[in-house]
Amino acid sequence: AANDAEALRMLEEHEDICLMLLDMDMPSVNGTELLESLNADNAYNNLHTVIMSEQDYQGNVAEGLQLGIIDYIKKPIDLDVLKANIDIKAKIFEKQALLQKRYKEAGIIFETIYMQVPVGISVYFEDYPYTGKSGGGRYYYNPEYLRILGRTEEELLELGWEAYTHPDDLEKDLKNFEKLKSGEIDSYFIEKRMFRADGSPIWVQILVAAIDLPEPCAFSYITILQDIDDQKTISTELFESERSKSVLLSNLNGMAYRCAYDSNWTMEFVSTGCHALCGCDPERLIGNKDCSFDELIAPEYREQLWQEWEIALRDKTQFQSEYEIIDFNGKRKWVMELGEGVFDEEGGIEALEGIIIDISARKEAENKLVYVSEHHWTGLYNLHHLEKMLKKDLSTEKRAHSALISANLNPMYSLTVKYGMQYSQHLTAKIAAALTKLTNEQRVLFATASHRFVFYLKVYENKDELVDFCNEISVILKSFLDMERINFGIGVYEIDEATVDDVEGLFYAIRLASEEALASEDEKGNIYFYDEELEKRVYRGNLMRHELASVAEGEDQDRILLQYQPIVDLRDKQISGFEALARFDSKGLGRILPLEFIPIAEETKDIIPIGKVIIQKACGFLKRLQANGYDDLNVSINISPIQLISEKFVESVVEILAQMDVNPKSISFEVTESVFSANFDRINAVIGQLRDHGIKSSIDDFGTAYSSLSRLRELNVNFIKMDRPFISRINKMDQEATITNDIISMAHKIGLFVVAEGVEEAHQLEYLKLYGCDKAQGFLISKPMDEDVAIEFLRCWGKSSCIQQKQNI
Repeated sequence: AANDAEALRMLEEHEDICLMLLDMDMPSVNGTELLESLNADNAYNNLHTVIMSEQDYQGNVAEGLQLGIIDYIKKPIDLDVLKANIDIKAKIFEKQALLQKRYKEAGIIFETIYMQVPVGISVYFEDYPYTGKSGGGRYYYNPEYLRILGRTEEELLELGWEAYTHPDDLEKDLKNFEKLKSGEIDSYFIEKRMFRADGSPIWVQILVAAIDLPEPCAFSYITILQDIDDQKTISTELFESERSKSVLLSNLNGMAYRCAYDSNWTMEFVSTGCHALCGCDPERLIGNKDCSFDELIAPEYREQLWQEWEIALRDKTQFQSEYEIIDFNGKRKWVMELGEGVFDEEGGIEALEGIIIDISARKEAENKLVYVSEHHWTGLYNLHHLEKMLKKDLSTEKRAHSALISANLNPMYSLTVKYGMQYSQHLTAKIAAALTKLTNEQRVLFATASHRFVFYLKVYENKDELVDFCNEISVILKSFLDMERINFGIGVYEIDEATVDDVEGLFYAIRLASEEALASEDEKGNIYFYDEELEKRVYRGNLMRHELASVAEGEDQDRILLQYQPIVDLRDKQISGFEALARFDSKGLGRILPLEFIPIAEETKDIIPIGKVIIQKACGFLKRLQANGYDDLNVSINISPIQLISEKFVESVVEILAQMDVNPKSISFEVTESVFSANFDRINAVIGQLRDHGIKSSIDDFGTAYSSLSRLRELNVNFIKMDRPFISRINKMDQEATITNDIISMAHKIGLFVVAEGVEEAHQLEYLKLYGCDKAQGFLISKPMDEDVAIEFLRCWGKSSCIQQKQNI
């Protein structure tokens, strides 16, 4: 370039020029101004200048360096020297350019690693000189560091790493950090917990190392941070699993194992529980050293165990089995084995792994439970076992004639009441032992309840054989029960094809047969074969139970009907009242008398609500009598002992009378004499409460069952009603021989009125009048009548239509 302007133009056109030769003596170039101009422009920072002059510039080196001068050549110029000088400079610039390139590449690599490495990195450069105060330097964080902690760089700088380190780990970290700052250590490595921005803790692994930088940098360090939260969780779980496994194995009532799949079950690993289970140390079983595990298995289970393992391995399912082993000491033990196969990648069996637990105690308890569930306290099989046996036997296609024979000893409950449970059980046990002598393979004895025994005859020839066997049973029972004055019943049920699928039906039928036999009044008739007649009676009874239950629940109450039989006062021959007699109008059975349906209602306790209906209907009839002008008549109502002892019976009666506006003095209750035998004090107290309210009471059917004239003084009753047998005997016996007159006399002496029921003949009535009987009722006067007929009967009493009846009285 010939001048400054040309030089500047050429430099602009060629940006890669790095060396310029400047002749300071050229008249057209002001060298100093040119250098100053170039130095002021940053675009020429890489331009270096070698000046040439006749003058000496070496003295002002500092000024020359500032202007970009790197060398000085004095004129005149030696071209060889100049060329050598430029070659040297060119090589220096070439090396410098290479170093800059490498530096740039190194910077790029560092930037890439720093920004993209999958670990957190923070670098701290401390200001110089180090003041010892926090914040005296600068932190740099790579993106991964920020991501791991879920925080921004501003948050980290504001908080400082101490604030987001877990308090439990901070002390240890600070101690190591102080050692690092003091130069005691060059680096440290720890695991600690840090807090994310949401407050959740995270486990990290950090390496902190000091950075040795030249002056003027003071203390600086780098932190490498790695997220190990998942690893820590897995490690903790693994540790916990190992701990749990250790606890399990140490407390396992048995042993864990790994064995080969061979005929000896060759053990590869056995836990310490082997000693307690097998009676030997594990080493004696491993590798079949002293004994194979197969030898410990009870012989009868070996083949079964092998087959069960074959199935489990074939289906790749878990194995479970219970069997017995014989340990090294010869003791038999029940064990439960749980295991599974270990397979290789090709599906081949590598080994078997599992646990074997001692379940001897459980098995013993199970056997006791099974025994208890299948046996009665007498030691005989119970009803549950009979049911299982019947279901099994009756399910076979080919079976012989079979039968059930039940011995019903329910009256023995009275012995418990009289002498106590121990006495009754002792006698029951003796009877069971005696009956057991009749058993064999085809005759099995069961105790199905406290006082019931059942023989199951698996095979029998004919009915005569059953009768003979029942007689054998009867002889044994009489030998024990006759002296106790206890009756019994023997029921027989011959199992046929129609009942093989109904075991419950069999039990029901045999119970009914035994109860029918027990109820028989014929001493020779205590053996009863279940038949169609009994089945019909049972059906009839069940139907009545169902219909009576409906009445008791408040439905169909109009099916309870009352008829009324007049009672005549023998002194003035006037009708003094009526006895209300209940009838049940069954939908399926027609009209039923009380002797049949009342016992069923008492059995189900439905008599309590039904009894209220009867009292209400009787009070309704009494109101009709009063409405027709018969104010002095009363109505007597039969009351069940179940009603009398029911809760709040008296209050219920009083409430009904009040609601229907009936005078209690117009009502009397009749109770059978037998109820006083077992509940004398309680029932007598209730009758006393009724009397306090003005309601009279009488003993019905007096003279049967538990007659006791001596106790009449204690009763709170007003009347006694002599039973029919005493009246009917007047026909057959001499009047002086009958005791009917004595009963009348004794009753009068203790202040009781006497009513005779069942009067059917005129001479009976004459006898009763002769001996001062107060009142009478019976067919001689009238049969029971419906309400309308009874009221009409009252109207005609004394008129022509009833004159003969009245004259007879």
